[in-house]
Amino acid sequence: MIKNCLISRNNVIGSFIRSSTVSVSIKRYCTNSSTTNQDQTLNSIYSRIIGANNHNKLIIKDSGDSLRGRGLFTKLDVQSGQVIYTEKPFVSYQSLEIDNKTICNHCLKSLDKDKIEKSKQKKDDDFDDLFSKCVKCSTRYCSEQCKSESDIQYHLASCPSTSGFSEILKYTAVEKRRFPILAAKILARILLGYHFQKNMEHWENLQVLSFAKRDPPLEWKDDYNLFQRALLTKESNKKRFNYDWFVRVMQILYINTLGIEVGATEPKAASTSSGIGLFYLTSFINHSCDPNCYLAFPTDHTAHLTALKPLKAGDELLIAYGDPNKDYIDRQSHLFDNYGFSCNCSKCQSDLPKKKKNNNNNNKKAE
Repeated sequence: MIKNCLISRNNVIGSFIRSSTVSVSIKRYCTNSSTTNQDQTLNSIYSRIIGANNHNKLIIKDSGDSLRGRGLFTKLDVQSGQVIYTEKPFVSYQSLEIDNKTICNHCLKSLDKDKIEKSKQKKDDDFDDLFSKCVKCSTRYCSEQCKSESDIQYHLASCPSTSGFSEILKYTAVEKRRFPILAAKILARILLGYHFQKNMEHWENLQVLSFAKRDPPLEWKDDYNLFQRALLTKESNKKRFNYDWFVRVMQILYINTLGIEVGATEPKAASTSSGIGLFYLTSFINHSCDPNCYLAFPTDHTAHLTALKPLKAGDELLIAYGDPNKDYIDRQSHLFDNYGFSCNCSKCQSDLPKKKKNNNNNNKKAE
């Protein structure tokens, strides 16, 4: 998702982190120059993002539009109604309005209602036979598979009983904000990724995502002070995951996070009724008020991208970032307020207010 307020592909990659220098200043990862070596590195990361989920029928490349930047394209013809790909989020978190004892804390799927009722009749430490759970913090999961995935990906480093993650949870519950939680889970994924795989691929993948060019609001400093106090107990980690690192992560989340509504199967405006998530591949899909695809989450936090119309090989995949059925003014306001750009798609051109359309035509004649 790259727009006029975001970084372009040519200044995404500078030098990548070494395992011992995770948090050198953000400026080291961005440069205004583009070299063959940098392009090769960039394409290698794109291939990893696509190939990791067997998305060999897709390609990430420049859209040819300076406002949109990179985009996601299909290599194959696609039929209307066909699921183009599915993707699990890099990180996700449930809605703050949902009782976390009623859903799987990994995939966001609702837990069995009968089991929930039975658990209410038992003591908190006496429902081993009803749910998969963390033995230390009692976080619930819908299955042992989800528990195992959670442990390996982030929970071993963010269990509220053994880390300062509980402080983050309390803070965000009061502030009604979830990005600090996602930032904490990103930190956990990076740390565990290096622990198990001995590489920094997660951070490299994050670095190629677009990010909002906005000054950090004052609350981000407060967020980081808590983040550092609760999670960065080692002096080396305080240097590696410094405030610049935190700001970059928050900027990435600000522009790329998607709302998740588990059970939704039809095209509709995005909802955060189940939670929010950050998706690597899906972050490269650009917007159109006349989209050719839509996202849905029919069973859990896994995103399903489905074609709304027949597509030809080479077509760019486009989704609506808001409700495309709203009027022109409402659509433009939503896009600018939330993503920092104004849409100029064919639908917006045809929906332009008459006065503004005449002004645009006059400007073209003058040119």
